[in-house]
Amino acid sequence: MEKLEGKPGHKIKLKNDDWVVIPDVCGPSWWAIFHNTAKAIKTDGCESCGGHAVKLISFMHDIINVDLSKKIYDPKNVLGFKKLLDKVFKQAEKQAENKPKKIKAKNTIIPELAVSVRRPTANSLNCNTTMVSLNE
Repeated sequence: MEKLEGKPGHKIKLKNDDWVVIPDVCGPSWWAIFHNTAKAIKTDGCESCGGHAVKLISFMHDIINVDLSKKIYDPKNVLGFKKLLDKVFKQAEKQAENKPKKIKAKNTIIPELAVSVRRPTANSLNCNTTMVSLNE
């Protein structure tokens, strides 16, 4: 792949000497994967978590748009992250100063849910997970 002159991204030369710009051709479908995954979290999983995921993916996409000198798709969504990011940076600075201990996490699952994850029923979601009950 050859780098485009003056533009981020790559292009491929085809057999007929035409060029395909990868971001222009593949970018929309790749971004659709992110956006559709976030929507699926909201519609098929947890509405609250999914709502955050939808906003976060849109924000992330707009960050890339700005980096590529494109217009922001959802300015109100971007502005909604300003206060949250200030809070995140303040907390990170505080935690970095305190040098917090690293916590070892265990893969645990609520025993009642472990059965439904292993043996889905009509009322449970079949999730791909490696988490197992510690009682096994």
